[in-house]
Amino acid sequence: MGKAAQVDDRLTRALLETGLAVTPMARGRGTVRHEGGGRCRRQSLLLRDVPIPFRQLVDLYRDLWQQSGLRVQERTEPLGLRAYDAEGYEFFLEEGPGYFGDAVLQVSSPPSGNRARVVLLVIAGVLVAVGVTLLFTRSLL
Repeated sequence: MGKAAQVDDRLTRALLETGLAVTPMARGRGTVRHEGGGRCRRQSLLLRDVPIPFRQLVDLYRDLWQQSGLRVQERTEPLGLRAYDAEGYEFFLEEGPGYFGDAVLQVSSPPSGNRARVVLLVIAGVLVAVGVTLLFTRSLL
């Protein structure tokens, strides 16, 4: 299963695990730059018509995520949650922009390394090694 599918699966499970009747609306998905570097797959939902106050929703998700073995961090200003599973997927819950009991639920894959940079460094290393070898063999002749 690819990263996009894993993000979708985790977001769906996070949405359904509360058992709350909400109206999920696609908010955004795709590949984005990760704060710590690299790129990650991200998908988020705007949860409309949340039937409980946001503070209670945060408490509910914090308890569910901790029971599921996620490492959870709570933010107080503005109120929100961030959690990480054992594979490095990040879960995020924050208050939504609207007035209808909105919340934003988001899942991001672990950041991928910068493959292009690694490939360029390897190529540069090989070219330097070839150049040094050529210079060394010419000096022996």
